[in-house]
Amino acid sequence: MEEDSLELLEWRNDPDVYRFTRSGNPIALEAHSKWMASRLERLATDPIYILEKDVNLGMFRVDTSNEDKLAREISILVSANHLGIGVGSQMINLYLNSLPKSNYYEHFARVHQKNEKSLSFFSKHNFVHSRNENEFVILKLMSLNE
Repeated sequence: MEEDSLELLEWRNDPDVYRFTRSGNPIALEAHSKWMASRLERLATDPIYILEKDVNLGMFRVDTSNEDKLAREISILVSANHLGIGVGSQMINLYLNSLPKSNYYEHFARVHQKNEKSLSFFSKHNFVHSRNENEFVILKLMSLNE
């Protein structure tokens, strides 16, 4: 587990990743370790999905919104070595296809307004602009049935 945590920290601290995060900065090992421990404690309600094929390809996370307990925030992080080959699409499709058609949770993504690749990615997966929050765009999943 520690190797996975360190690899995740390495991905998160890639300058092409952290410039689009809420803090806009790299994360220290101690802060990451505390975050990871809290994530593992909440695993039953907010799962972390790691897609593997001989190596870790990325992370897919679903968080319960602090503002609305019926809303789920989707976060995707793909290893820089595996960008552009459909890993993110496989992750989101696997998750969305696992949901019952009567799903009552609102799903959304919070994307930095300058992160054109992520904005395009979520748009291709049926997410539409909902609102702006400072330098972030909130994209809402339109429907699981479309």
